[in-house]
Amino acid sequence: MTVMGMSFLTEGLGLSNTLGAFLAGVLLSETKYRYQIEADIAPFRGILLGLFFLTVGFEIDLQLIATNFPVIAGIIMAILLIKAVVATAVCAVFGLSFANAQQAGVYLCQGGEFAFVTFGMARGLGILTPLQTKILLTSVAMTMAVTPALVEASHHFAKRMEENSGFTHYMGEDRDANEIKESEDFVVVIGYGTVGKLICELLDSKLIKYIGIEVNPNKAIEARNRGLPVFYGDITRPEVAEAFSVGKAKGCVVTISEKLDTNRAVITLRRLYPNLKIFARAKNDQHRERLMKTLDVVAMVPVLPEDSLLLTLPFGGAVLSSLGAPVEEVKAILETKRKEIIELRNPEFGRDDLLMLGFNTVGDASADVSAADMEGVEAEYVADREGEEIPQKEKESQERKDEIVKKVLEAGA
Repeated sequence: MTVMGMSFLTEGLGLSNTLGAFLAGVLLSETKYRYQIEADIAPFRGILLGLFFLTVGFEIDLQLIATNFPVIAGIIMAILLIKAVVATAVCAVFGLSFANAQQAGVYLCQGGEFAFVTFGMARGLGILTPLQTKILLTSVAMTMAVTPALVEASHHFAKRMEENSGFTHYMGEDRDANEIKESEDFVVVIGYGTVGKLICELLDSKLIKYIGIEVNPNKAIEARNRGLPVFYGDITRPEVAEAFSVGKAKGCVVTISEKLDTNRAVITLRRLYPNLKIFARAKNDQHRERLMKTLDVVAMVPVLPEDSLLLTLPFGGAVLSSLGAPVEEVKAILETKRKEIIELRNPEFGRDDLLMLGFNTVGDASADVSAADMEGVEAEYVADREGEEIPQKEKESQERKDEIVKKVLEAGA
C-alpha cells in the first residue's frame, strides 16, 4: 500500500510513478520492519533483477548502433568518463588511495536505471524526438553492458599499483587474504571493534592466521594501513562470505556489539555453512541461550554491562581453547595480556589495585593470582550489580572494587 500510494502521489504531481516507488523503498528501509521486508522480497529479488536486465537488453538496437556508431560511441565514452572522474575525485577527497578511488569510479560509471524513466518522460513531453530517445537509451544500456569488463580491468590496475607503489586496497579480494585462504587453516573474525581487535591479537599470539571482516570502511582502512588482514565487507551477503572462503575456516568469531546485527550474521553463516564452528558475542543471558540452542553457537556475554577491553579476555580464551590450544597456554596468554592492558592503559594503578583485580604485578614472584581468580572477582561484581544483598563485612571491599573497575572501564572506553 505504501509503494502504491507513493506511486499515485508522484504521478499526480506530474512525476514518474517509478520515482514514487523508489521513494517508498527509501522510506521503508529506514523503519524497524526493514529486515522483515528484505526477507520477504529476497525470493523475488533475483527474478526481478533478471527481468530488469532483460528489458535493458531490449533497448539495445544493433541496427541503430551500426547506423549511428560515432554518435553512440561518443555518448558512451562521455557517460563513462564523466561519472568515473567525478566518483574517483570524490573518493580521493574522502581519503581513499588512487587505487581504491579509481575502482569506486569504475563501479559507478555506468548509466543508472532512472535514465530510462527520465528519457521516457522527456519523449512524452516532446523534449526529445523518438530517434534521440532511442539513441540515448541504447547508449545507457551499452554502458551497463561494458561495466563488468571495466571492473575486471580496474581490479588488475589496482593490484598492479599496489605491487609497484605499496598502496593498500580493500575492495574485493586482497593478495594477503588469498594467501591466508589457501592455507585452509585460519579463523574468520567478524567485526573489528574493541572485542574483535582483542580476539585478533590473541590469535596472533598463538600464530593462528585470521581474516577480519568489518562493515565500517574506516576501521577496515585503518587496519589495512597497519598491515593487518582486515577487510571491508558485509558478512550477511552470501557473496562476501564466499569471497573470503568462510566455509573453509577452522572457525568464525562474531564480535558485533548490536544484538540484531549479530543475529543476522549468525543466521547467515549457519544457513550457508551448517558445520562451521561459530563463536558469538551475546548481548545478555537470554540472547546467549537462544544462540546456543537454536543455532548451535558457542556464545558468551561480556562480564560487565559496559564493555571494556580488559573484560573481553574470557571470550578470547574460549575461542583459543575451542581451537585446540592447551589450557595452560591459554591461561598464560590471558594473564600476560591482562598485565599488558593494565600497565599500558592504567599506569596510575598501584600493586594492591592490580592484585585485587587478579593481576600479578610485574617482577613480583610472590603474587600468584590466577585467571580463574580474576573471573571470580568479575562474577562477584556482576552478581552484586544485579541486586543481590552484599554482606556488611564485604561492603568496604566492594566499594574499592567498584572504584577500580570504574577506572578500568573508563580506560577501556
